[in-house]
Amino acid sequence: MKTYRAIEFSKLLFLLDETGQAFWDNKRLEYRDNPLTGKEGTNWWMHDSYKDDRRKVISHICKNGKEQFFDTSLQYNAMQGGRFNPSKSFGVIYSASSPMIAALEVLFHLFADSYPIYRGMSRSSSKISCSFNAKVPDKIQVIIPVFEMSLHKDFELYDLCSSLDALNSDCQKVGFKRYLGQKFSRDFIFGNDYEISRIIGCHRHTQKVTAFKVPSARIDFEIQDDLDHRNIIVPEKDFDEAKPKLTGKFVEFRCEIDMDPSSKHGHKVKLVGMGQNEEVAEFYLQPIPTKKHGDLQTIRYPPVNASKKDQDSYSRIVQVQKFYVPTPEEETEEA
Repeated sequence: MKTYRAIEFSKLLFLLDETGQAFWDNKRLEYRDNPLTGKEGTNWWMHDSYKDDRRKVISHICKNGKEQFFDTSLQYNAMQGGRFNPSKSFGVIYSASSPMIAALEVLFHLFADSYPIYRGMSRSSSKISCSFNAKVPDKIQVIIPVFEMSLHKDFELYDLCSSLDALNSDCQKVGFKRYLGQKFSRDFIFGNDYEISRIIGCHRHTQKVTAFKVPSARIDFEIQDDLDHRNIIVPEKDFDEAKPKLTGKFVEFRCEIDMDPSSKHGHKVKLVGMGQNEEVAEFYLQPIPTKKHGDLQTIRYPPVNASKKDQDSYSRIVQVQKFYVPTPEEETEEA
């Protein structure tokens, strides 16, 4: 089984051995001291003239850092947590059945982590420009390599959230029966706060078949169903059985995302898949959800058979934020 794990390029430094780190440091110094490149941002790997050097780093990890790749991933996710594991708990290898899905998951988290910093700088933009002779950046620009992995051909995966009925059954098993009313939807486990999905992840961790595939929270479910795209979740207790290996193949994505929403559609996104040929995709990330209950991105799941007061007080509020391509009709309305 082929699966894909994405990592923002700067994080690759932690996966390199001494030889790789020395190569990285040399490129950083070379870039900084080069009058043709040193003033074009601080990250050497973003410059087109360093394309081959960037790919040498990725190839070095594929060849020499295989054990470090998985050990560091498990350690990081155990400490930081993820959608299906709490922080300071068990480690998980998060990957996807599609390189683009894997890259979009990483891009979203970069945006979510950077947005509060951006808002703070934006409020002080005049002071920053006067004091440092620099403007506040208005977009994220990153390289996201996606590593191809293989899992053992007989490795078994549970299918989570494959349909509304299947998700309903799983949610009943972990005690959410009171919230599975007429308004129940597959978005129930995909809120930005991760509370519900982490409970389900802990439940799956106790089962005989622990690893599972599940839709991404960031893409329309129907699109994923049609293309059979899924995230692949492998807890560390299944590591020996899964036998994950780096195949040596990888894909690179150059990603841009506007920090301010350019329209009601949200934040403009551009992805360039880089290989022998370049493929460009442009779309949007929905605006950050508001707390208004009427917002389509904020979904209320009230407890069934409860009073109006309890429904108002104890509804589960799920806020979702997805990448999407506006329909022609939506584009026309915007124009």
